[in-house]
Amino acid sequence: MLNLYKYERAIRLVMALVVLWYASFPLTLMGIFGLVLLATALVGFCPIYYVLRINQLFASKSDFLSNLPKHNPEPVFVFCAKGNSVFANVAAKKILPTVDHFSHISSLDAAKVIEKEERVNTTLTAGEQTYLLEAIGIKKEGFILAYGANVTAIEQSRKMLKQQLITDKLTGLGNRKRLFERVRQTQCQSAVLVVFDVVGFGQINTFFGHEKGDQFLALFAKDLKAFGASYAEVDSVYRLGGNTFGLFLVEHDSPSHPNSTKKAFLEAFTAHKMELDEIQVSFSIRAGSATSQGDTPGLTLLNQAETALSEAKKSALPVLEFEQMGDINSRYQNNIYWATTLHDIVKQATSAKFRTYFQPIYNFHTGRIEKYESLIRIEDKGEVISPFAFLKVAEQIHLLPKITAHVLGEALATFVDTSYEFSLNISAQDLRQDTFLPMLLAQTNAKGVSPERIVLEILEDDEMYGFSPLIGRLKEAGFKIAIDDFGTGYSNFKKLQSIHVDYVKIDGSLIKNIATCSKDLSIVASICTYAKAIGAKTIGEFVADEAIFEALKKTGVDYAQGYYLGMPNPEIKDAL
Repeated sequence: MLNLYKYERAIRLVMALVVLWYASFPLTLMGIFGLVLLATALVGFCPIYYVLRINQLFASKSDFLSNLPKHNPEPVFVFCAKGNSVFANVAAKKILPTVDHFSHISSLDAAKVIEKEERVNTTLTAGEQTYLLEAIGIKKEGFILAYGANVTAIEQSRKMLKQQLITDKLTGLGNRKRLFERVRQTQCQSAVLVVFDVVGFGQINTFFGHEKGDQFLALFAKDLKAFGASYAEVDSVYRLGGNTFGLFLVEHDSPSHPNSTKKAFLEAFTAHKMELDEIQVSFSIRAGSATSQGDTPGLTLLNQAETALSEAKKSALPVLEFEQMGDINSRYQNNIYWATTLHDIVKQATSAKFRTYFQPIYNFHTGRIEKYESLIRIEDKGEVISPFAFLKVAEQIHLLPKITAHVLGEALATFVDTSYEFSLNISAQDLRQDTFLPMLLAQTNAKGVSPERIVLEILEDDEMYGFSPLIGRLKEAGFKIAIDDFGTGYSNFKKLQSIHVDYVKIDGSLIKNIATCSKDLSIVASICTYAKAIGAKTIGEFVADEAIFEALKKTGVDYAQGYYLGMPNPEIKDAL
């Protein structure tokens, strides 16, 4: 059928010319009509034709809406360019009564969907049923048509299939794929992944058969899950295949760190006995672990933990942390080198020598540098070597007491004519020495420095509380006690109160992210509140920049220490 409306402007122009041709002057009514036709033809607008056109469009849309299936068993909607619902069939009103605007099924602009004739798919839930809605923009009619289909069975099958893909069939635990997904979800949290094997599992299969072996693995998984439920930091457990399992721990709103929980969990779990058909079975495990700070890719963390497990098997170690590994062979050679070098330094058989450096500690209340921490270094041919390179070797060959005595001697010589308070790090090896307290008193008396100016920093762990009587005698002699690296290790608040510490040094791993991680900020503030309650001052370490400094100030910490306030230096300098 010919659409005259498409050519109406041309028709008006022809009609105007014909009328004007027959019109006579002066202008008659017919001439005026001709001029009007000519004008409307030239500008393209005619009120009469506009009304007729609108009427035609309205009739077209009315026909479109009237022809829609009102009684279709599946929901059908029509939305206008403003997004309002202009049609909903009986099923739509019954099944999805809350859908009365296009925004309820899509965030896209309705007018643009119509203009571009886009397709939009979405799923909506109605009770226990799931519906897939497909919306189509129809530019010609100026509507969006949306129709739905019940996909509940399909959706349930999809979820069931997904669950099967991420679940170990024998034990019901999550599998490797599920573990990988969980690790990827962890953000702004310290996390530890432990991968471990059941040592000697092959013997269970050999003695009792594979059927009993499968029963053992199922029982092992059940006990593993039950044990995990009693630890806040244990997030989930997995079976990665064979007799290999995974344990994922994440940090929660407490100073306890997943690494300390990992140790306690593994010790408690391996100590319990399992009964398999009235047969008591004991077992041990070999584990590898890796630590994430929230930005380690999931696959990387899993690879690191499995690499650590592999090395633990080779080295016959019960547990090995990936962070401790490095290149094993290189580490062995490095240990031999430092063992020899350290002995030579003590014997003065080398040009290298121990040297004490001092790092300033800033008082937030007075705005001044008031203390210094004494730190060991090795100077060799103009190079300054950090203790991270040699301190573990020194501990292994029992040289820490000699290093402590050296640091104390240089610190006393540096601060003898000042009023500064200064601290030095004390190890468990120092505390085990019967001569430790006499050595401290002999050196301080020789220099005439009061013990009240000396702070002994002790690393906080469970072993430390075994030295409580000695710590009490140190305090009676006048020395002050600081607990170092508090907040991520043992962190036993109740026991801490029993030894009456003077300072709590908050671990740097909590401080370094304090400006960007609200959880770390809250933990630091909580530690400060507790320290004040027991009469101890707090010191925040690892203050690397102004942002950390300003964030730390708001928590109520008393002192700050870090590169932003001053680098370790062989001479005391009031830096800021």
